[in-house]
Amino acid sequence: MRDIRRDLKERLESIAQQRSELQGTIDQLIQAENGVKALLREEERRFAASSPPAFTAIMESDSGNGYGAIKQFLLAAFNEKNRPLDKEELKEMAKHTLDFENKSPGRVLHFALVGMQSSGLVHRLKDGRWELTMKQEVAAD
Repeated sequence: MRDIRRDLKERLESIAQQRSELQGTIDQLIQAENGVKALLREEERRFAASSPPAFTAIMESDSGNGYGAIKQFLLAAFNEKNRPLDKEELKEMAKHTLDFENKSPGRVLHFALVGMQSSGLVHRLKDGRWELTMKQEVAAD
């Protein structure tokens, strides 16, 4: 019977070396990811400060047409579900929370989502669902 302990030790050393190399690559990717996230946050801040979209002023205001409440509802819905949502699901959730007066709920939510997208708060997936770009805090009432 042949003693294979030496072969196994060599194999173990090889695996440890591969794992170390992969961990180095992972560490580099994490560092690169954090750098890009920081740049994205800075660009979103600059973009919002330099050329705020016209719809953003409406979205931020709770007076008049109530888009601030819609924005807060949408943020709360995304935070609660913690996953991408489609407009139909949002409409169903909104029926029990928001007063759309005589306006079409789907249309109101769509324009609110588009405004939030231009502000960098949400983005639309290829399948039509919407998701938060980053975890957003909901303002206290």
